[in-house]
Amino acid sequence: MNINFKMKKIISFLILIFLTLNFLASPFYILNIKEKVYWVKNKSKFNKIITKIDSVKISMEGRKSTTAESDILNFYFYYDKGKYINMQDDSKSLFPSKKKKRKITDVINYLENHNDSLLIWYHPKINGQIAYKEEREMNTKGFLAQILLNLLSLLVAISSLIWLIIKIRNRKNEKV
Repeated sequence: MNINFKMKKIISFLILIFLTLNFLASPFYILNIKEKVYWVKNKSKFNKIITKIDSVKISMEGRKSTTAESDILNFYFYYDKGKYINMQDDSKSLFPSKKKKRKITDVINYLENHNDSLLIWYHPKINGQIAYKEEREMNTKGFLAQILLNLLSLLVAISSLIWLIIKIRNRKNEKV
């Protein structure tokens, strides 16, 4: 058997796995796009308030092995009867973010110093975001990039599904 043929099979298989996983993630792309577009469109309807945090839940995601830890801590700050703000501490992940770690530390220190109250961007219908004293409006700078990346991923998922359907139909027509 030719080595090039084996490589093509392996590459085709890896692409198929990537496209399948991308397609399976498409509902999350849609939800993220919907949330971010809503936040950008209603940016002026968010009010900066100090609210009492009802509870804080910390969950650990990732895996532990004998050689390394790659855990991501998720902090859920619950307020206003079920609404929450989610923050991730990825300091032990493969590509840690020092900025996120510093932000979480600042939020926890703020909670401790202000009797479990937190400064947030509040909206009556949806979950808010952490606010800072110096912010005059909700920070949505990275949202456009997230929306575009999610749209691109969704486009790739839909295109791969259409390509797969066409390929299956062509094979059926060849057999007849």
